[in-house]
Amino acid sequence: MLLKTLTLKLESDKKITEKPHQLRGFFATKFNEYILLHQHQAGEFIYNYPLIQYKMIGGTPTILGINEGTEVLKEIYDKYDSIKLGNHEYKIYQREVIIKEQEFGISDKFHKYQFQTPWFALNQKNFKEYSNINQKDRREKLRKILIGNIITMSKGLGYVVN
Repeated sequence: MLLKTLTLKLESDKKITEKPHQLRGFFATKFNEYILLHQHQAGEFIYNYPLIQYKMIGGTPTILGINEGTEVLKEIYDKYDSIKLGNHEYKIYQREVIIKEQEFGISDKFHKYQFQTPWFALNQKNFKEYSNINQKDRREKLRKILIGNIITMSKGLGYVVN
């Protein structure tokens, strides 16, 4: 399956220390008409895999669009000169746009991946269970959660895992 992605990196006149949810809040408020930016419709949360994701990677605000999300980001990427996050306003002086088409799915090759942002694997229920098991079982629990996350993502992107 071929995925279309657009990565938008924003550079400011000063160091940005706010969190990704604040970045999401800025875009969701400024461009409320684009449902993919905020995952809400008629006041209700939309439970789909997010096709637009907000990250802070190395202090750089980064927005990832996947498939339909790329089209939304193409429309808005240059429609603001600054971003307001919390109580701070940051002038945006440079935008880096990276558009790719990438294969997604099962591969015959071994691939090594690394998290660029923290992975929140455990919810409150999982955390209680995780806290009461030994190291070997913890590793297995995290492995199963990661597999579940990958299957959820695959379904959300329309890829059938056999």
